[in-house]
Amino acid sequence: MPKQPLGNLPTSFANVPDPRTGNRRDHLFLEIIAIAICAVVCGAEGWTDVAAFGKAKRKWLKQYLKLPKGIPSHDTFGRVFGALDVKAFQASLMEWVQAVHTLTEGQVVATPALALRASAVQVSTAKRCAGRMTGPITGRRCTWSARGPRPITWC
Repeated sequence: MPKQPLGNLPTSFANVPDPRTGNRRDHLFLEIIAIAICAVVCGAEGWTDVAAFGKAKRKWLKQYLKLPKGIPSHDTFGRVFGALDVKAFQASLMEWVQAVHTLTEGQVVATPALALRASAVQVSTAKRCAGRMTGPITGRRCTWSARGPRPITWC
């Protein structure tokens, strides 16, 4: 069985409650999170970038996600992430990063926007950066490795 490129996202984010209420749930909650994480890892700096990434990589994303209503709009990403339980999301993101660290056997996962080396020394930095995904995405970058960017298959 091939390894999943996103690790076990459903398990890692199972404790993050879906903040949406009512009947307006056109997109699957975990798919919104998955697209946003992939986009940020690939350099997205705002919700418009996240939506554009989703549209550009729709064919690849469709291999792993259902996308019953297509790619969410930038407004949808903004609303969902603006209403998230920050602490639950942050804890889940750290769990997922550790799962990816195990999945990649400790190799550095990096792009020009994000250089990630999940180690015990760098966990506190990862926690600080994880909180940035829950508010407006800014031009600030989270960098854990001085080795420089390396290509990643997600992008």
